[in-house]
Amino acid sequence: MAWKSFRILRRRSATAPAEVCLPQGKELRRLLLVAVVGASCLHGAISTRAREPEGSQHETLLPTGVRIDLSPIRDLHLDPLYGVSGETKVPASGSFAMAASPTSDTLLVLSSGYNLRFGSDGKPIPELSHESVFVFDISQGAPKQVAVLPLPNSFCGIDWNPDGKEFYVSGGGEDRIYVFSRTADTWASARPPIPLGHEKGNGIETKPVVSGLRADPEGKLLLVANYANDSVSLVRLADGKKVAELDLRPGKIDPKERGIPGGEYPMDVAWVGKAKAYVASLRDREIVVVGVEAEKMRCLGRISLRGDPNRIVVSRDRSRAYVTEDNSDQIAAIDTKADRILESIPSVSEPGSVRPGKPRGASPNNLCLDPSGKFLYATNGGMNCVSVIELGPKVLGIAGEVREDGAEARSRVVALIPTGWYPTAVACNGSGSWLYVATGKSVTGPNDRGFGRPLPAPGELVKVWRSKNEYILQKMVGSLQSFPRPDPALDRRLTETVWRNNHRIGAETGNEAILRVLRRRIHHIFYVIKENRGYDQLFGDLKRGNGDPGLAILAPYCPNERRLAEQFVLLDHFFDSGEVSGDGWNWSTEGRAIDITEKTVPLHYAHRGATYDFEGDNRNIAVGIGNMDKRKEVDPGLPDDPDLLPGTRSVAAPDGPEGEAGLGYLWDAALRKGITVRNYGFFGDLTRYHLPKEDPLFIPLSRHPFAERIIQFFPDNATLAKVSDLYYRGFDMKYADYWRYKEWEREFDEYARKGNLPALELIRLPHDHFGSFREAADRVDTVEAQMADNDYAVGLLVEKVARSRYKDDTLIFVIEDDAQAAADHVDAHRSIALVVGPFVKQGAVIRRRFTTVSVLKTIEEILGFGPLCFYDQGAEPMTDLFDPAKQSWSYQAVVPAVLQKTDLPVRDQEGAGASARHDASFWEELLGDQDFSDADQLDAERFNRALWIGLKGREKPWPVPAAAGE
Repeated sequence: MAWKSFRILRRRSATAPAEVCLPQGKELRRLLLVAVVGASCLHGAISTRAREPEGSQHETLLPTGVRIDLSPIRDLHLDPLYGVSGETKVPASGSFAMAASPTSDTLLVLSSGYNLRFGSDGKPIPELSHESVFVFDISQGAPKQVAVLPLPNSFCGIDWNPDGKEFYVSGGGEDRIYVFSRTADTWASARPPIPLGHEKGNGIETKPVVSGLRADPEGKLLLVANYANDSVSLVRLADGKKVAELDLRPGKIDPKERGIPGGEYPMDVAWVGKAKAYVASLRDREIVVVGVEAEKMRCLGRISLRGDPNRIVVSRDRSRAYVTEDNSDQIAAIDTKADRILESIPSVSEPGSVRPGKPRGASPNNLCLDPSGKFLYATNGGMNCVSVIELGPKVLGIAGEVREDGAEARSRVVALIPTGWYPTAVACNGSGSWLYVATGKSVTGPNDRGFGRPLPAPGELVKVWRSKNEYILQKMVGSLQSFPRPDPALDRRLTETVWRNNHRIGAETGNEAILRVLRRRIHHIFYVIKENRGYDQLFGDLKRGNGDPGLAILAPYCPNERRLAEQFVLLDHFFDSGEVSGDGWNWSTEGRAIDITEKTVPLHYAHRGATYDFEGDNRNIAVGIGNMDKRKEVDPGLPDDPDLLPGTRSVAAPDGPEGEAGLGYLWDAALRKGITVRNYGFFGDLTRYHLPKEDPLFIPLSRHPFAERIIQFFPDNATLAKVSDLYYRGFDMKYADYWRYKEWEREFDEYARKGNLPALELIRLPHDHFGSFREAADRVDTVEAQMADNDYAVGLLVEKVARSRYKDDTLIFVIEDDAQAAADHVDAHRSIALVVGPFVKQGAVIRRRFTTVSVLKTIEEILGFGPLCFYDQGAEPMTDLFDPAKQSWSYQAVVPAVLQKTDLPVRDQEGAGASARHDASFWEELLGDQDFSDADQLDAERFNRALWIGLKGREKPWPVPAAAGE
């Protein structure tokens, strides 16, 4: 069916039943409103037919700096997805895959998100902590939910048998396949799950994870991608037996190719014939061609791609395969007979253009073909839209028109359709008259609803926890967005809405006069990243800001940051763009998070199998170190296997704006422009911090590591390896930020003496993450002392600059990578940001909304490089914070009183703030069994409740807003 041929079917509403264990009344209404992007959807679906002005009820601002506006879509339905256990219904997150039945009357939506709910004992409630398959009847166009099928785990893999009587779901970290079939009018598990038999994944402490799967054209075999094992399995469906497995790595196929990257992180599979299939290797950017014959498999070849392949669809006659490529923002159209790329199609471009949008960041991640085979729909997770792509004659295999320049006409984007936050899959019905889009994320809103009941008695301190499930990843809700295929007359308005939503048109540029002053006068920027704190926690009781004093539990232990906020600018509407450290560190260093990060972060934090691949390590291996011998120096436990993730490519690394593979970080952009960079603690391997102390490769704590010649840091990122201070200890909660500051000071003094201070310094001060109380050095072994230590290091750094030769040409930006578990009455993403130095306003309150991306944009504008991606390209620099008349400034750090009872050398100085409420044994009793070896390895739900108990007392219940109790 041509794009211009369609019909509108009448709306059929679905009903969203009341939530039993969630907020009721006004609070439920608020949650649903934000969950589906401001739409009025208490009954599960909405319809909009009339044109609505900008700023309507459909417009929502995201913490990434962009907005959602769905108002141009007519007959729009927004259905939040609810997992079901008996009569209890819980919002489901991570709707990352869909599959339409062969008869096109049934649609499956699969959740692969966080989806944990905790009970009063602090443990997940099994019947409420599962993934789900949502079954929709789409025979009449508008979706009608008919079933919800729970399953323990999943990861982006779902497919139908060609007979339409059975479907299959990947079990993710369960290393198994779930099978469902229809009996009468219900769907149910058809047989026991099919085990795939992997004991572990390829890596260090890596579990098997199953991702994409597809049934063969005859419905007899199932091909399965083993995401963490770099292989594919072949399952005979008649008896559910695995009959073959093929390792996709070149060195495992041919010993002559040992150590050559290939076939790793297989994400998706597709049959392109009765005896041939394609496998998408995410890390190695290739399609592995697999031959299947007599229940055996072999590698037939490899097709190289520019980007990260994450989804494959095949034309009805299987002559063409289409592959979405994250990072390159392209779709590869492949001739499946010749196994060659016919065309690389931009997933997003100006209408009528065949050039991809620049810079990168659209993150194409899924697609489907129109029933006519002439149009392709692609979801762009990064730009919150669906592309409508008209396929060109070369792809369709027909004679086409020739342009004036003699070139053959190519495939092109004819329209962009706005969607909710982070679309992940798209499908259409049999006639092509309706489109269905799954979205993986939602606006969180406040997360300050607490216990609403007395806290545990002393004897229950460790074992009993009252949970209201307000953790940020629990507040992300998936949804199904559906609508009749838009009238082409709306193409222009739909497309312009997408561009406007993403600041590609109508973007604010900031005050250019102020930027000119800053570019001329500022020559150095210090970019400091801390860990996991929110606005209300630190600043909630500052009278001039929009805070909740009842939530300011850390305020007594951060006198320097509070003084800096009041002396310079108090930003009370600053939002971290990421949810947790996994994506927060990516947003803080690259201005986005690529698709695989968005998909695996919630799984990792829910302990559903995915490894922490987000700061240079892949499967707990320092892939930034390309040489195997050097890797083993860092991690002596590494297996002697040259095929274990060879090369330096990280699966989660962004590309640069011109396609520089894996080089899309802030420091890459600066270095490309000849700007000098120095790294203090960003992206380092932490393995050797946690070896037994008697191990010769253990890195002991050193207060003066340079003098003692004890290297403290092994960079995970190949670029940072060249510019890192190896004596600056990375993330280790046993070590005080005070000593990190002293090592930074050592180099700063040397730079000041020589007059060669780098233009951009990256400084990690992580101690406000808290932890490792039993092993902590210098008696900095309580939450109170570690917060104060972090605060004092910030104050000392600012004072050092203020007293130096660089005070007049240096700016300091301080942010948290994420707010993760911090309760906040405005939004779970709201956090702190400090900006200090010359030309910064003094005594000002800035109520304008800024984000992590705004900080990156401001740094880039001042130093003269970037943008990194389309997010910071369209962001507004923070010129509201600056005044050219405010050149003079000073600062003297104050010693938090808590530190005077530690062994840090501060006892003879006057202290500020409160003393510690508890000693190390108290915190050890609450949290001694938590894992503090890396950021966010702990149980964040339990950790946040422990902070409240320790800092506010058992006698004070968690504050409950009035609306929550109605």
